[in-house]
Amino acid sequence: MSGNTAKAKPLTIGIVREGQRGCAETQVFPRLVKLLCPHAIVEIMPTGNRPTVLAEAPKIAKRLFDEGCSTVFVMWDVFPEWRDHGGTKDCTQHRKDLDASIKAFKQRLGPIFPVAIHEELEAWLLCDAGALMAAIGQLTKKKSIPHETNPDGVSGPKTALIERFKLGRGSRYNPSLSAGKIAANLTTTKHLEKSQSFKRFADKVRALCV
Repeated sequence: MSGNTAKAKPLTIGIVREGQRGCAETQVFPRLVKLLCPHAIVEIMPTGNRPTVLAEAPKIAKRLFDEGCSTVFVMWDVFPEWRDHGGTKDCTQHRKDLDASIKAFKQRLGPIFPVAIHEELEAWLLCDAGALMAAIGQLTKKKSIPHETNPDGVSGPKTALIERFKLGRGSRYNPSLSAGKIAANLTTTKHLEKSQSFKRFADKVRALCV
């Protein structure tokens, strides 16, 4: 056997997602993918609000494919509605909007996998109590924070996360920092898989990681 056998091309996953440069998503998603597929490389492109993500996803995805991504996830929060942009919380309509954008793009694209997060990313961050308490620090009371077992049923996950942080001694939820700290303290995705949207994402990443 030749000693010059070419190395397999590393799995590179692209993510088109709501947010801005330096936002929580750029810290959270690389950690989640690393837990699901340790050898994967992640390229994440924050693309503004949901209406912009659904409209611009094909163009951003094309750039990611050109840069070597094998699959691109297009991900968005179901909440809020973005009424001033003619928006809705109906993820079926969101998917139709995305499909229309892809059809109108008229250029060849690689595999795109859509994931709508119900209601928003913070729902995933509520799931693992251990990671959450590690990010919060010392609690004002000895009673521990429980795992969130129904994240998709939480109304206003970001507000719920803010309230969890108030249980810490002098702690406060900072969207740009705290989400990354929670993700950094995750050692497994087991609790996050109580969310159907996370499980959909996780199952696809695992399927790619073979």
